[in-house]
Amino acid sequence: MMFLMVRLNSGRKTAHMGKLRSLLDKQRRLLMAGSPVPALVGNRPPPGESPVDWNLLHPERVVEATAAWVAAGANLIRSNTSGAGRYALARENREDQLRKLNQTGVELARQGAGSALVVGVVNATGVLPLPYGKVAETEIAAAFREQVAVLVEAGVDAVSLENMGLLEEAQLAVKAVQEVDPGLDILVLLAFQPGSRGFQTLHGVECQWASRELGQAGVTALGGMCLPGQDLPGLLAGDLRRASKLPPVLELGKEWEEAEEEDFTRRLQDLSRPGEIILAAGGEAGPEIVARLARGLLALA
Repeated sequence: MMFLMVRLNSGRKTAHMGKLRSLLDKQRRLLMAGSPVPALVGNRPPPGESPVDWNLLHPERVVEATAAWVAAGANLIRSNTSGAGRYALARENREDQLRKLNQTGVELARQGAGSALVVGVVNATGVLPLPYGKVAETEIAAAFREQVAVLVEAGVDAVSLENMGLLEEAQLAVKAVQEVDPGLDILVLLAFQPGSRGFQTLHGVECQWASRELGQAGVTALGGMCLPGQDLPGLLAGDLRRASKLPPVLELGKEWEEAEEEDFTRRLQDLSRPGEIILAAGGEAGPEIVARLARGLLALA
């Protein structure tokens, strides 16, 4: 999978400008790389291993993948910390590894990133807060703070809150980040699906409402992760642009990686707009697709 971020000229200012926001103001073209393990082995790591385990089992390969993305043109690197939150680790009775997995994930990203910024990845918990589920909001918020605190201590330049299907959970995560580090840039990637009135979250919140709520919460950029098999970045980009002045972040589907050069260039031209900043990342995409996007964006400059 691949992410695309488009920066609009929002003119939004804060007392403290984070590193990512500052970079958005300085550069017209940015590429953000994805998680290294899926890029190396697809979404099927060896039996008995999860992607985050590679931080400890194969650290040199994580660094190599990161360095390859930067060499291909990536400006932002996502840490290999998806699945390293308390609730995900608790399912395998591994909560005691939370600090080590997150700290090492950031350190490896930093080793391969060079001058690129490192974005700490925090996934949805996989549990539902009251009244949707049985877990108190205070417990979920504490889990977010715990992971974010380790990422910040390890030196991330921004945080990406991903696979958020519930707006309320995303809001809890945003508040947790701000409590740990009020000046840290925050990307939020909601899980969207098409609805009768445009895109909506998995729990039926319309894109416009979610954008307004998270914009008021102070996030740096807002994006969408479509469900598998949905390659709809252009349509979602339109919804996000109409909904708020936040820079939209979009997931590009597998079809982009497999597109012929002429179709690839045409689709990139259709999606991009003059004066916008584009960030792309690939979940299973290696440096080749990142380099291809870098060349395409350079041609559009």
